[in-house]
Amino acid sequence: MSTWTFCDQAAATTPFSLNGRDGEVAVFYGANDDPVKAGFDSLPGISFPLGMCCGYPVMHAKIDHCVGSGYRTLCGWIQIITRDCRKSADHESDARYEEASVDLFPSMASYSIPFASYGTMP
Repeated sequence: MSTWTFCDQAAATTPFSLNGRDGEVAVFYGANDDPVKAGFDSLPGISFPLGMCCGYPVMHAKIDHCVGSGYRTLCGWIQIITRDCRKSADHESDARYEEASVDLFPSMASYSIPFASYGTMP
């Protein structure tokens, strides 16, 4: 199904409807076990050892099946990050909140262009 192998692959599938046609998205996720294979070494400005990226959550989703052709299969992805934050360094405190943001591609962050993929069955 996928050759994506830089995490402990757990697969889930999610049905969707696009332009009146049914499809299915395959999602692979897990803990990163190879930061270089995952491409972390290509990110500009990383000022810490790449080994710290081991165990970092990674995900890959692909449209596995879509009934349709041509423009009916045109769609896009953006990546949204949700963080579980604490209001203080006191980890015993229950003062927590969630923060969500659109992930920006590092080299394009100054232009506010999201981490994205567009096309036919991206």
